[in-house]
Amino acid sequence: MDYLLSSLLENTDMAHLSEILIGDDASDDFTRELIAGYAERESKIRHVRREHNLGFLANVNDLFSSAQSEFVVLMNSDTIVPPNWEVRVLDAMQSSQEVALACPFTTNATNLVLRSNDGQHWRDVDIILSKTAPTYPPCNPVVGFFVCIRRDLFISEPLMDPIFGKGYWEDTDLHFRSKSRGFKNIVIDNLLVFHSNHSPSFSIEHSLGTINDQNSALFMRRWKSEFESASRELELLGLPSKRHSLRDGVTLASRNYREYQILFVLPASVASVGGISVVLDFVDELNHRGIQAAVYVYGHCDESFINERFQTSPFRSVDSIKKTVKSCRYVVSTSWDSHDIAEGLAKYFGASLGNLAQGPEIAFNNGKFAPMVLGNYPRNDFIFSVSSYIDEYIKIGGSDSVVLPLGPSRLRYYPAKKARNKKAIAVCLRENPLKGTGLALSVALMAQRAGYVVHTFGHDADEWRLELSDVVSHGPLHGRKLAELFSSVGYYVDCSYMEGLGLLPLEAAFCGAIPIVRSLHGLRGTLRDGINCHVLPSDFVPYEFFASLSASAEEEGIRMEACKVKVAVSLEAAVEKLIQVLQLSPESFEGEELPIAEEPRNGRSAQEWERLISHNQHLQEHVEQIRTSTSWRLTGPLRIIGRKLKGIN
Repeated sequence: MDYLLSSLLENTDMAHLSEILIGDDASDDFTRELIAGYAERESKIRHVRREHNLGFLANVNDLFSSAQSEFVVLMNSDTIVPPNWEVRVLDAMQSSQEVALACPFTTNATNLVLRSNDGQHWRDVDIILSKTAPTYPPCNPVVGFFVCIRRDLFISEPLMDPIFGKGYWEDTDLHFRSKSRGFKNIVIDNLLVFHSNHSPSFSIEHSLGTINDQNSALFMRRWKSEFESASRELELLGLPSKRHSLRDGVTLASRNYREYQILFVLPASVASVGGISVVLDFVDELNHRGIQAAVYVYGHCDESFINERFQTSPFRSVDSIKKTVKSCRYVVSTSWDSHDIAEGLAKYFGASLGNLAQGPEIAFNNGKFAPMVLGNYPRNDFIFSVSSYIDEYIKIGGSDSVVLPLGPSRLRYYPAKKARNKKAIAVCLRENPLKGTGLALSVALMAQRAGYVVHTFGHDADEWRLELSDVVSHGPLHGRKLAELFSSVGYYVDCSYMEGLGLLPLEAAFCGAIPIVRSLHGLRGTLRDGINCHVLPSDFVPYEFFASLSASAEEEGIRMEACKVKVAVSLEAAVEKLIQVLQLSPESFEGEELPIAEEPRNGRSAQEWERLISHNQHLQEHVEQIRTSTSWRLTGPLRIIGRKLKGIN
């Protein structure tokens, strides 16, 4: 929400807007205060506060019914808009009186997705699009993350059909309702809006698969023939998916030749490693503050992890870096095995070489890497460490580091508005033996004997077969979904044997779940036993330990102190310290645009895709002419009889 509202205020000419309606659907105190702060800064923001949760569709319908302008833009809270977005939306809607609905390209929304090139921020893609003359092709279908609506065409009934309950398929239903009335739904093809696809509309208790299946069945009962007809047309053209009627490779036409201030080098990009997420979050936060930052991943790169969570696409080869990076001030390694690559890039650009030390790498793999780690430290121009614990390891090698006050993001991790079960604990299941999952589960079982409910989560959760009663498994969780879990339990158990920092215990503390840890390690100085956390008395935890917690009157005081940890450490505080030390300053985002060679996609060249899309639009127009003709209407009964004879529904 903070990213959306800040982008609205920074990137919008308010003369084009009549008002900004924010439907605050009984949110938590943190979100309410955040919105209220922005409302004080901008008089056109109207904060619609609800005491009771209406649900996504009812909230949208109520806001739409109170809007007064000719055009209404529906935005999800997990979107970010670029400069001059409102001008491009207005131009699209005013291009024809027949346009009812319009959507931009985005980073996450099935048929409207445009993927970035290596090293590109989503804003790079928008800059390229903004310089392109729009054609406003048909949108098949519109997606509700960001949709502009011609208000007077939909005021006679609820905008979103309440039959779809909490959501899913309601936007596709709106698309076909518009089409059935003869209106046009278009793509604003000179605009890209960031969408993280992490809207808080659904909680961890919701079964999204069940909701999707139920609403899909409702939708198909209403629009099956129209939907399947559109799908068959796309299949005939060999397009990538039933919901892809638009080319997804416009960014192949050009890249931005940019001057970067800082480039991080990562050995891999996978969701299950917290240190990787920290670096990618650093890059996003730096770019959000106007600092030109990028990341190079030379190993395995989980595309879905990157596309769903982050605003910047990593560089995946040194060649792509050399082609598109004009200059770079700092190159930073993030592990012992990324040092040599970072050093080579630093020499190429004449940049300063740094290291972000997140773990006690000297001790990894029984000390196997110690000689290389110790040899690397003196070769850096600067070293950042994430805790005083890591700083001590660096001093062993005769070097010094600047300790960053790193922690979770204050904007993601805070107590949600949920009933907290103080006799519930959360445990993260991870396969890495150093994470101590086996010990954590034994502790959890002892807690269960004392009457606690056990919640498990993690990317490796499927590897653990827990056939126990009262164990609630959530699978992989991160961001606000993880914060929601931590806001609903009393404790988080972490039995890691070696942590350079310990982000999960801090994330739990930020949300009011008291951390129970095996040892403090990187948390030393931030968490204190009996003050804002509990340190296990031994690897074998007796039943009485948990029984005493539930009986103690001091636990609420410890919980309050745990929440205060965010004052000392956070992602935002660490980024501020890094900017201060390296003397980084905001710069213009736009770089020099360079054409690059087109590349084949799915076995076809870009020119072949252009012909297919053009042919697809021609077919759609031809089919529309046939369906509106008198002969089509008069022969309808014969077609129905023919389908019945062939056994086709």
